Amino acid sequence: MPLLIKRPLPPAHKKILTAWVITLVGYIALTFFTRLSFDWLSLSTISNAFLILLIWTEFKQQDMATKVDDAVAYLQVSNGKIVLGEKHLQIEKVNKLVLDIQDDIAYCSLPFNQAKPGVVLSFCFPKEQLDALKQHIQSALPKVKIIEEHSD
Repeated sequence: MPLLIKRPLPPAHKKILTAWVITLVGYIALTFFTRLSFDWLSLSTISNAFLILLIWTEFKQQDMATKVDDAVAYLQVSNGKIVLGEKHLQIEKVNKLVLDIQDDIAYCSLPFNQAKPGVVLSFCFPKEQLDALKQHIQSALPKVKIIEEHSD
């Protein structure tokens, strides 16, 4: 089992890592070209501040929408339950569902049925599947109101 899992860095992580490198190089250049003395405590403070930012963005991304390739297959209705991946909701608890398109990505969320406080059940998918998912929801869940918020 490999120790390092190769996956692309999210854009937020790239920005934070780039800012960290620039800050470290700037601090080292500042101490080299001025009379300021190099201080390990200052260097570790700078590094820890960026580490906290990386941890925070990773935590927030885990709570963000799951990306799926097939929206209709991901949102299933069976045995009186709505199944979103591994999450299950009773159909009678769901009254509204939100569909949205932003930056050529479609989103489906249940903002009124949170998995835990502050965590909304949602997923994103290719925008070309939006009409198919809407028809699937209307046929499988006729009592659920679909709120559309397109910002194309």
